[in-house]
Amino acid sequence: MAAKQRNNVSNKDKGKAPVKAPVVDAKSGALPSLGYLALIAADPLQIKVHLNVYFDVQNSSYDVAGPGHTIVAYQSEVFDEPLTTEVTCGDYKPVVSGCTPTKCGRFLKDNVFNATVIQTMINIIEKGMVFGGGAGGPSILDLASGAVSHGEQFISIFQAAKQNKQEIFNQKDRETFLHVKNTLKDTIEDHFGTKNLYLTAPTFFSRITDKPAKTANDIYWMPHIDRRTYGSFVYTSLVYLNDQGVDYEGGEFLFIERDDVTPGQQRTPTDSPDKYSQSIVQPRAGRMSFFTSGDENEHTVKMVTSGTRYAVTISFTCDEASAIPDPTFE
Repeated sequence: MAAKQRNNVSNKDKGKAPVKAPVVDAKSGALPSLGYLALIAADPLQIKVHLNVYFDVQNSSYDVAGPGHTIVAYQSEVFDEPLTTEVTCGDYKPVVSGCTPTKCGRFLKDNVFNATVIQTMINIIEKGMVFGGGAGGPSILDLASGAVSHGEQFISIFQAAKQNKQEIFNQKDRETFLHVKNTLKDTIEDHFGTKNLYLTAPTFFSRITDKPAKTANDIYWMPHIDRRTYGSFVYTSLVYLNDQGVDYEGGEFLFIERDDVTPGQQRTPTDSPDKYSQSIVQPRAGRMSFFTSGDENEHTVKMVTSGTRYAVTISFTCDEASAIPDPTFE
């Protein structure tokens, strides 16, 4: 079934001359080509490396209806009470007392954010894509660094806005984002009994369509472990902004269930997810999901085959040195 499309944002600039969207060179804040490089947290020059795992190298054939694949949260279900799962923790070093998880797991809850909040978050994404979005399926907006997809590369949305004398975001946008971020932080701290969490990079909005990949950056469905990829992550949270199976097809979130999580030992993400059982979450507008970021929660996203998938990923760390300030939206 083809997903229906929603007209989420009116295009007030329709018919106007194209907005200039300068690609910034390396000397003035450019984003380098994606490569297998060391991660440099909160550095806008390395944002493509931060997002590497979401847009990696090859197609995949795994089937969300395959043997051992269990849908734990359907889009049509409403979880007014949290759906929680406890899993064996992987390696978390160094340990930060009162913050590093002593129990690991997953948490999902619906109806945390109302329709106005969700629509404002979608509007933020679409405003951020005023310069065109990505050439392939995924487009990314990172408000901390200002990086936004533009064709086959990234530009600084804030530099472009200044050059075009254009105000993109407003106070309501910032207040709504901070409300969502603080709600996630408070809920994570309450559920895991932790404190002193800090926002960390990357924290980003994503818009994924079924457009064919144009570069290696456009392939986002390889299994990965956030803590291995980003280093600073301790808790990963997501808010889904529209409905799987209604607004788009594909795009399910998959936990790869492996039995080789050994505390104190690092694990390499699988390149053969079909070998393992999978716990599947179908995104629902307003659905909040978070989980500990270690080996115990290897995961991926299934390819979007039609429509447009909107989500925001907000990440937290226990390491004050890896903290980033709240985005200023300018």
